[in-house]
Amino acid sequence: MMKQKKIIVPILTLAVMLLMVGGVYAVFSSTQPEKSKAENVRDTTDQDYEKGLTEEQKAFNELINKQIYEETANNLEQYEQYGLTYNSDENQLFFNGKSVCYFADNRAADGTFEGTEVHSANGDIGIITERDRNGNITGLKQMEIPELTDFLEKSWKEK
Repeated sequence: MMKQKKIIVPILTLAVMLLMVGGVYAVFSSTQPEKSKAENVRDTTDQDYEKGLTEEQKAFNELINKQIYEETANNLEQYEQYGLTYNSDENQLFFNGKSVCYFADNRAADGTFEGTEVHSANGDIGIITERDRNGNITGLKQMEIPELTDFLEKSWKEK
């Protein structure tokens, strides 16, 4: 019983810490001046974050990330027939063999964005789904970074 308490306390502490960090991030991100959507083409995850973690915390993060990557793989399966694949080991999207830094599938027809958006620190192209009037996917459009940046500046409004 004492051994269980020794294990449960650090896990609960880590869970509370993660919730607090998430809450701070949510407040921080919602209070920042509006950035250009194009600035967010690539993933800008804080690389220094892991430097301060214990080995136990890193292992816990790896477990959580593995679950997230598996869920991401399941969600992205529907795009494989159009040439988009996801490597969950690398957490990287590919389109016809090229690494993808940005993917968006907008299901909203009213000029706003509602759908799936994936960012990666790696990749040289962006992919946007194309849909018909009925909302069915008709294909995927590949964009180079300058075209993608321009597209995102002029595209969807926030809801």
